[in-house]
Amino acid sequence: MRTTFLPRLLGLALSAALGLVHGPAAADAALASRLALDTTQARQLDTIEAEYRREFASLRQEHNRQARALRRAKLANDAAEMARLEAVTAELRARLGAMREAQDARIGALLRPEQQLLFAAYVEERRQMKGSSRDERLFD
Repeated sequence: MRTTFLPRLLGLALSAALGLVHGPAAADAALASRLALDTTQARQLDTIEAEYRREFASLRQEHNRQARALRRAKLANDAAEMARLEAVTAELRARLGAMREAQDARIGALLRPEQQLLFAAYVEERRQMKGSSRDERLFD
């Protein structure tokens, strides 16, 4: 076990240095860097992101499951099931949007005025990324 730990640790460190780290940690680090957060703010951002991440992912997964069922109902031309699932997916999208707004508000509250401007620009850029961001497509 010890012989593989050091190479893995070095590989992770090199990947992080080269910007090859992916996933939530990379996104949080990029946002912290982009907003020029101090260490206290970065820790608070990590806490906020962690609080929302699991619930958002779970809700998004449920939305995706219901959206697939809606597509199947449309293929089957099942009007009653389509109506039910359209209501379900709309409610899930609304909950996801509310969760995103609440998270953004908490992040905005910890920022200094100049950082709030940068964060507002980031949020707008994120909204424009509908083609490449799987989450932003939910909020059309």
